[in-house]
Order: sequence, then structure tokens, then C-alpha cells
Amino acid sequence: MKAPDVDYPVPFDGYRERTEGLFYGMPFVNYLGIKIIEFGPGWLDCQIENRIEIQQQNGYVHAGVIATMADMSAGIAGATLVDETRNPLSVGFNIALLRPALGERIIARGRVVKRGKQINLAESWIYGVTGESEKLVARGYLTMTAV
Repeated sequence: MKAPDVDYPVPFDGYRERTEGLFYGMPFVNYLGIKIIEFGPGWLDCQIENRIEIQQQNGYVHAGVIATMADMSAGIAGATLVDETRNPLSVGFNIALLRPALGERIIARGRVVKRGKQINLAESWIYGVTGESEKLVARGYLTMTAV
């Protein structure tokens, strides 16, 4: 299953800088080494290189890393739509682990699927990637508000 295309207007001047600041301003994300691939209003793609430090005992990428990727891609996708006077906040999170996560890297694609006045719903598609081959390994579901 492919992440859907979304089409939201640019929320405000400077949203790109704010989005990058929110993403890279999280020490945990920097510690893990998660990087933005690209983003726009209502969507964000990010990745992490597979390495032994993020694997569990059987050599698969740890579910905690997969959950973090789901949270970051969907959460920051939602944050791209929040004006600069408010702060995004997750109020619900669910993850479906579909298969063991293997690959040279893990890519997460977050998309806001329902924008509301108070609540945004976003989903993420997480893939294990080797070369050009992608295998869906998890789906994430996030509910957000702004405070």
C-alpha cells in the first residue's frame, strides 16, 4: 500500500524552518539518527539507516524505533499544518507491526488524512528498504491537537 498524496495549502511563511526546527529540536531523534527526506504541508517522509545499535536480538529493527518513526513522520506531518503561535501535541497513537523490519534503511511516510478545527488525524506507512525494493513493515495512526 502506498502513502496517499495530500494537497494542503502552505500554512504560513516560514513553516519549513519551523518544521525542521521541531523535528531536529528533539534530542531523541538526533540520538537515533532519523533524518528528514522531504516534507510539505500535511506530509513528511523520513528515514533511518539500519545499524546494529537499533536492532533487537534477532537482527530486526527494534519495534521502538519503528514506533518512533511512525510517530515522527505522522506527528511532524501534522505539525506542518499548525500555525506558528501554537504547538502540536499528540493525543493518541497506535501502531500495527505487520512484519519484521529488515533492510538497509527504514523509511516512514506520514500523511495528514483528516484535518479538523481541533483534531488532526494522520497515518504513517513504514517500509524496510533495500536498494529500490520497499516492503511495508508497519502502519501508524496518530491523533493530534494544537495547544
